[in-house]
Amino acid sequence: MDSEEMKAMIDGFAEMRQRASDDLEELRQAIKIIEKQARRLEKEIERYDEVIKGIQTGGFRIQVAASPPGDRFVNMSIPDAAGEAILNLERPLHVRELLEVLESGGKRFTAARPTVSIASALSRDARFVRVGPNTFDLLERTQPKLPIEE
Repeated sequence: MDSEEMKAMIDGFAEMRQRASDDLEELRQAIKIIEKQARRLEKEIERYDEVIKGIQTGGFRIQVAASPPGDRFVNMSIPDAAGEAILNLERPLHVRELLEVLESGGKRFTAARPTVSIASALSRDARFVRVGPNTFDLLERTQPKLPIEE
């Protein structure tokens, strides 16, 4: 094997190593997201356990919200309402999920295909990033947080 063949072989392996390294970093980022979602679900399960225990012991009290949850998104634009929904649920949402959340919060749509309206509005808004087919997240949630130097 001459030196050119050896260099080409080394370059090929270096390129494959870089791709594997990039894939590994992508997996590590996905694991971080999954771990965050797992912590959120653990907290949610704890809240359900508290409610169940309260019901069983008779200590359960119904709290009335200051504003009805059904009116939450009534006077908001699609991007503003979608942003709030994504922040509250702490995860990216598919346009069908967004439609359900927004409608349950009082947002009304007159379009024949409201999911298309949602996708179109979020695609044009710089606050959102498409993270999958018809699935959006807030750009601020997808950017790594850098430590602030003093």
